Amino acid sequence: MRARVLVVDDDVAVRTLLSVVLDDDSWDVVVAGTVEEALALVHDGGITVVVLDRHLVDADGIELLEDLGQASETGTIPVILISARADHDSRVAGLDAGALDFVDKEMTPVELKARVRSHVNHAGRLAALVADRARDQDLLIDASAALVRATTAIDVARTATSRALGWPDVDLAVVVGLVGPGSGRVIALSGSTVGVSLSSGATVPPEADRALRAQAEAGPWVEPASGMALSSIIGGAPSLVCAAPLVHGGRTVAVLGTASLRGTRERSRILSGTAGLARAAASRFGELLATEVRTRHDLEALEAAVAGNGVASVFQPVARAGSLRVEGFEALTRFVDGTPPEPRFRSAGLLGVRVELELAAMTQQLRAAEALPTASWVALNLSPSVMLDRRLPAVLARTDRQVVLELTEHDPIEDYAVLLRALATLPGSPKLSIDDAGSGYACLAHVLALEPDFVKLDKAWVREVDTDGARQALISGVRGFAEELGAQVIAEGVERAEELAVLEDLGVAYVQGHLLGEPRSAAEAPRTTGPGLP
Repeated sequence: MRARVLVVDDDVAVRTLLSVVLDDDSWDVVVAGTVEEALALVHDGGITVVVLDRHLVDADGIELLEDLGQASETGTIPVILISARADHDSRVAGLDAGALDFVDKEMTPVELKARVRSHVNHAGRLAALVADRARDQDLLIDASAALVRATTAIDVARTATSRALGWPDVDLAVVVGLVGPGSGRVIALSGSTVGVSLSSGATVPPEADRALRAQAEAGPWVEPASGMALSSIIGGAPSLVCAAPLVHGGRTVAVLGTASLRGTRERSRILSGTAGLARAAASRFGELLATEVRTRHDLEALEAAVAGNGVASVFQPVARAGSLRVEGFEALTRFVDGTPPEPRFRSAGLLGVRVELELAAMTQQLRAAEALPTASWVALNLSPSVMLDRRLPAVLARTDRQVVLELTEHDPIEDYAVLLRALATLPGSPKLSIDDAGSGYACLAHVLALEPDFVKLDKAWVREVDTDGARQALISGVRGFAEELGAQVIAEGVERAEELAVLEDLGVAYVQGHLLGEPRSAAEAPRTTGPGLP
């Protein structure tokens, strides 16, 4: 919208002269000869600056100033008061009533126009600032609504980082978890990571972890002005880093950081948005975290599991469709304290020891698998972070058995090529399987990029497949897709004989589920073929 300059003077000749003097391509000039006319134009809206004569026929110009100042929508309109050079009292009264500037009647046209332009530009900047603040407030409101819907602490962190990208010039956002013993860990990452060394799941080096915790105690901060606690973790050369702690129950549980990699003039705005988003996320993050890691007993049990003392293994048979000959087993983790695996692994992720727990579980599984039939293969579940961990080769070197590595669906893959190179260097030439294809991050694009040996169908696709033509068509399509890539399909979650019969008709290579055998210890694993056999 173009700016509008209102000239208020009861002298027609003066109004006309001022209209000519103030004519400019950047704004429109409108005129009024009385206070009443001026108020009508102002209340119609769109007036940017008022040039007001102190003495009017129908009223004192001070009255117009006071009327404008009483309403919130007009109180910020800058008013330039025109008075005689010697009229000192009028100037003081005008400034007291709310005028922002004054000119005397002997002022040159060039200076008058320059003063008007200055106020027009200032009003434009103020309007833009107000619009930016309103937009930022809308971003926080929308983010708060999304955070309330989050069901896990990691979901809260991922929501916070994705919403942080809505602020201007924010290229990257990260949440570093600081809960539990040991170093912090990157639990959520959104935006561009070009030129930085940060990656999701990365452990924070001990020195950087200490600096980050210390800085977080002081509240929101900006780097490099307040050190490099978060910048050293992000790596690269970000031009600006803003950070704010997530505080719940009186302690810092995480830090939200935003980074501009290209330069920005929005430093205060980004810091304000980061701090507001951290405050909005802290309560929900803390509540969900408390649910997931409720007592010190949980921590002790987790520490025992990481050490390998609290982990047990069971094995579920995987049978060749048609013959139902058991050819392999999926290793499943059980915790001796009875905690279900999913929340225990999720808690380990929040505490920064997810990789260590997975490696401990795999070590125990391979040890237990020594009691399985010699010719059978064993499938081990692992996340992409474990696939890239330098400790994995030593774990796999413990067995001569054929191993299948099942990539879980819970975590994204940052770089397919890097993951495939890591797989190629592992001892024993393990096979690759995509677990629960079609669920979580295990989309069919995963299959296309990784070309695995096995594609495991999500249980939701298998359930009641005998009565659902859409599921049958879907599974048939996936089987054809997998075979084109040289992969075989494993149908997981087979519970009924009718489902098994349909899956065999659809050409699925392998089947797994309670119909074929419950998860049991290696000593109790089936040595014969057939559904439901002990």
